[in-house]
This record gives sequence, C-alpha cells and structure tokens, in this order.
Amino acid sequence: MFQSCLICTDFEDGLHRLTKFVPSLAACGFNRIVFMHSVPLRTKTMIPKPDEKRMDEARERLQVDRENIPEGVEVRSEVVSGEPVDCILKVAADHGSQLLMVGASNRSMLAESLFGSTTVELSDRVEIPILTVPEALVSALTDEELDLRCRHLYRHLLLPYNDSAASQQLTKYLQQHLRDRGLGGCQTCLLSWVIETGGPIALDEYQKSQQEAAREKIDQVKEELASLGLQVTTDVRLGKSVVDLLELARMSNICAIAISSDKLGKYWRFALPSVAAEVLRRSFQPVLFFPTLEPDQQ
Repeated sequence: MFQSCLICTDFEDGLHRLTKFVPSLAACGFNRIVFMHSVPLRTKTMIPKPDEKRMDEARERLQVDRENIPEGVEVRSEVVSGEPVDCILKVAADHGSQLLMVGASNRSMLAESLFGSTTVELSDRVEIPILTVPEALVSALTDEELDLRCRHLYRHLLLPYNDSAASQQLTKYLQQHLRDRGLGGCQTCLLSWVIETGGPIALDEYQKSQQEAAREKIDQVKEELASLGLQVTTDVRLGKSVVDLLELARMSNICAIAISSDKLGKYWRFALPSVAAEVLRRSFQPVLFFPTLEPDQQ
C-alpha cells in the first residue's frame, strides 16, 4: 500500500530501534526508508544556529547497518536542525514519502493542551497518511516481536465506518491506494459500525432497524473493498464508539486502526468531542491517520 516511508523519532519514542529492522520493513512493502531526527536550534547566542554536537550524536544513533539492506531498497538517515514539524514536512517532500511514522505518547488531554503535539500539528498540515506508534508498544516488544511487527505494520486494519462524509472519504482513499499501489502489506480489514447508544432509551424495534440499515450499507462497502483483493469482515453493534472500537482492536488481532478527520487539531486543542482524536489519544495499537483530502491530491 505504501512504498516510501519517513520514520521520525525524538529518541524517546523508541522508533530509532527500527534502524535494526530494515529487512522487516522492506518485507512490509517499503523500497525507500528515511529515518530522521530534528535538533532544536541553539538559542543561547544572538543568532540561532545548529547545535552541531547534538546533531553528530543523533547521526551516531541513527546509523543503519549497510550490509543488512536488501537489494533494491534505499535507506537514508537525516538529522536536521529546526522546528520538528517544519523539518518533517520538508524532509518528507524532499524524499517523496508516502507515509509518515511517528511516536505516540498516550498523553492526557491536559498534557497535550499544555505542551502541544507534533502529531496534532502535522495532522493540520500534512497531505500524506500518518502512522502513529505508541511508545509503550515499541518499548515493550523484544527484538523478535518488533521484527514481526515491522513486517505487519498494517496487515490487518480496523476500519471504523458510520456512513459519515469522513468515513466515506476514508474508504475511497483506501480504495485509491489499493488500486494505485496494490495491497502491499495490507491483507485483511475489519469494517466496524458502532451505533451510538445513550440518552433516552430507544425502542427495540427502532434499534433493530438501525442495525439492519447499517448492515446493508456496510455490506456495500465490504464488496467494494473485497473487489480489490482484501479479505473483509464486518461488525455492526450498539454501544459507545470509542470504547467499542478500542475493545475490537484488543480482541480482533488487528495491526492498526485506520481513521480520518479534517478537524483533528481543532478538536484536540479545544477539547471538543471527536472519535478520531479520542482513538488517537487512547489507543495502545498503532493508528493510521488519513487526512481528508481528495485521492487525486496524493
């Protein structure tokens, strides 16, 4: 599904460990892999300038074993100086990256509002998908487990769907990727529709009719995705969107949750309700975030 990837690390997220797993990432379908780290400018002098010492230390930590690179795979390490988001966008454009991989800290909403979030700012400005990988997940995996994880980054996707404009565009965007680039490391997909419950008690018959209508619509999406070679299953239930999606992620052997939103940063900053923001904040599984852009803009 993706051939080129930019892996951004601040060294606290553990993603620099992936320099040891280039063959595994190549098995996932990547033929161009760029590792990058940004170092803040030194501001103790009147004119900000690069911190050469810290940059040299970062280059040492991002070294890749050149003898371990499969034939036909290009690997680069980039250490740049400046604001992280600006640096990420520039390096991604320079290398034609199709996917960004960043760490996710599972911070609280308060912590995010106080300290900001590279992922949230990227979501407002980037035009390619972002794969967020929880720091706790990377830290807990042994080398053997991380090797397998790199091979199956998005092998089995959980795809929330509720017939909204965002979910429709997400499925169209995914279909466009599969048509243009093939399945790559993506093989199976679980389509999930959670019909929100709560408030006044709904009549049983009305709830049944909602579920039946949802199943008809989600079956149509299933056929469209299956026609591209994906193995697709569906799950339609009554419940709480975020809670049920995270439970499905835990119990369904998925590799990543795919989400989309055109106002993620706005929702995050002002604490407005957003399923996408809550999934991104609370998930202990990787989250594949698609900005809501027309497929032909990619």
